[in-house]
Amino acid sequence: MRMKCESKRKMIKSVIIGLLIAVLAECFLVNYRTWESFTFSPIEGYSVDYSVEKETEEPGKVHFSKEEAVIEITDINEAVHNLYLDLQPEKESIRQFQIRISAADEGNELYYELPPLVINVNSAAGKYVKLNLSGKAKKLKIELEDLKGEAVWIKQIGLNVHKPLNLHISNIAGIFILWMLLSGLYYMRNLLKAKCDMRNKKQYCICVAVIGIELGVVLSGAFGTAKYVDPPWVHHYQYEKLAQSLAKGHFYLDIEPSKELLAMDNPYDTKLRKNLKVPSEWDTAYFEGKYYVYFGIAPVLFFYLPYYLITGQGFPTVAGTVFCEALFVLGIVMLLLELVKRYFKKTSFGMLLLLEILVFCGSGSLIVAEYPTFYALPIIMGMCFVVWGMYFLISGLGQEKIHIKRVLTGCICLALTAGCRPQMLAACFPCFCLLAPHLKKTWRLDKRVWAKQAGICLLPFLLIGAGLMYYNYARFGSPFDFGANYNLTTNDMTNRGFHLDRFPLGIYMFLLQPVNFQTHFPFMQKVDVAAAYQGITIFEGMYGGILMLHPFLWLNVFIIKMKKGLRQKGLFAFALVSLAAAIVIMGADVQMAGILMRYMCDFGIFLCIPAVLVIMQAETEIRDRQFKAAIHAGTGVLAGISVLLSGLYLCN
Repeated sequence: MRMKCESKRKMIKSVIIGLLIAVLAECFLVNYRTWESFTFSPIEGYSVDYSVEKETEEPGKVHFSKEEAVIEITDINEAVHNLYLDLQPEKESIRQFQIRISAADEGNELYYELPPLVINVNSAAGKYVKLNLSGKAKKLKIELEDLKGEAVWIKQIGLNVHKPLNLHISNIAGIFILWMLLSGLYYMRNLLKAKCDMRNKKQYCICVAVIGIELGVVLSGAFGTAKYVDPPWVHHYQYEKLAQSLAKGHFYLDIEPSKELLAMDNPYDTKLRKNLKVPSEWDTAYFEGKYYVYFGIAPVLFFYLPYYLITGQGFPTVAGTVFCEALFVLGIVMLLLELVKRYFKKTSFGMLLLLEILVFCGSGSLIVAEYPTFYALPIIMGMCFVVWGMYFLISGLGQEKIHIKRVLTGCICLALTAGCRPQMLAACFPCFCLLAPHLKKTWRLDKRVWAKQAGICLLPFLLIGAGLMYYNYARFGSPFDFGANYNLTTNDMTNRGFHLDRFPLGIYMFLLQPVNFQTHFPFMQKVDVAAAYQGITIFEGMYGGILMLHPFLWLNVFIIKMKKGLRQKGLFAFALVSLAAAIVIMGADVQMAGILMRYMCDFGIFLCIPAVLVIMQAETEIRDRQFKAAIHAGTGVLAGISVLLSGLYLCN
């Protein structure tokens, strides 16, 4: 009883200290520019000129010329420490713009350029620019490259302006969560000695707390950006439109293609469409005079269609992504618990928590949390079906007999991945490696029972596959054509072709691209890649390759080292084929889709599972206490790195 009270006191003390540190850090570290600005002497009496194309009758509004958009501040002759720039472009679509400041001061009679900056229209803190000039400033020139020819409201321009204290609850919550995770890792040293047992009330509560923190992070990321909660883009409502079409009994969208689009010989020629100003639905499949949705239909059948039939309204996409995220997190826990129960009984509770955190981060679920749009929903839904499919399959394959209902549920989950992300159907291959030995054993004992079990396992794939094949055939004339090639986006996918030269760039960006760190918050940024590939492919700036963002995935190289132990458990082929599935999916994305950050989620889980098996097997095999302690410490460090880099990614 005394130990329980002491444990509660330590927990309460840790929470209070964490809250205090979070508030103080937000006030004095994050907002240190506020306190610094109170030492500045405000400057007045300077002149401001604009490169305007034409005068406007509305005070405070300027219309920059098409040749240049420049604001020049002259007659300063004072030490300038900061610049306050509050501009509001008339076009609401312009949410951020790049500026480049040039200065002339005591050390430089002529203008010299400072590094470019990006100003976010909706960021109050970003409107204050700290300047470090050489002595007193004579004049400043601000070039607004993105605002040429635009009408802009000049709300305020100031020098040495006192910056107000700007407290963000999300920052305080983030710092507090980071503190709790770090303190949790510290106290986890005791949990690393405790055998994993969910019947233990303390372990159960800690596990629930970890899940709660992860879901809190997901909610913070998902609802942190207004434009993703309520998207302003028309093409983000495709699933809603498809639900309306299905309710009417057809697969095409109720959108009439323009006459200009219908008249084009090649409607997929993006440059020609743009040049001819042909109206079209962005990122929507267009085939034989009809618009279709080429994204997986499963989210529509599970969320959008039932919601529309019940309410007559469109289903909020962000709610679907958060729901699937919650199921995914729970699925990770259940899968790991089943692996411990079935194969790795010596795994400690602390190690289980570390592995759960690693899979949560390494699978790419936080990429979805940061980008909870209709693009991400089929991905996270597919990830859900993969982890739950693996869980039900492993839990159903008992040592004595097969629990056919669980195996059937697992097969249904795996088959449904084809309705989300067809490439995730590759999960069937590692799972078959688990199922095959049991079916082989049944074949030897009773061929009738084997036929029954094999038929039950195949049934979901046949039924769901038949439904999807009919859906494809009805739309595009082929049961195997999901329609991705007919989308109206940046390039003609129908003539995209297969090019080996795409692989080096894809492998580098998806796996090996180093993280681009910087000196100011959030300390990492997208990497601009100068691609040597001479051809058309789609890629966007990444924050780093998955092996760099989550270094624990490098442990997959030790699979061969753990071959004997994993083979005895019947997991070696499962681990190896999981890795192969990740490589195949990555290659398919590079060739057929592109190189985008969210596509890491397609294969991330297939890299995580083998790495987790390597760690579990190592903890089971090694008996030397010091070596085992080193494994625990190393896993903790790797988990800390993944959490830190994932947190910085969410802050971008």
